[in-house]
Amino acid sequence: MGKTSRRPSGSEVRSSTGMQTKWDFYHWNETETNHEGESLRACMDRYGVGGWYSTERDMVAALVYKTAAKTAANSWLLGIKHLNGKQETARMYEGDYHLSLATPLGAHITSLLAEREFEEV
Repeated sequence: MGKTSRRPSGSEVRSSTGMQTKWDFYHWNETETNHEGESLRACMDRYGVGGWYSTERDMVAALVYKTAAKTAANSWLLGIKHLNGKQETARMYEGDYHLSLATPLGAHITSLLAEREFEEV
């Protein structure tokens, strides 16, 4: 019996490492927690990171999942950018820290994102 995909019909997965790892900064907040009180770092270690892209909306998003459901609705937005790589500050995170990819935490996030495939939505 063949394997069936759990992705919605018409969705694709892109594993272009540049899409996942070429960021100017990550949005970060050391005081952000999920509903269980776990920090973003704890959520990243426990639930992981991921992302999505949309050619229709010309957008790529990188996320820290805050629950085992691993949905965009239950996540922290690390970054959002256009498909050409131009990154913008997400308005909802304007007051939060821009984490450099050159920091140990930034490098760790980049390495985790490099291991993930981003799904087309």
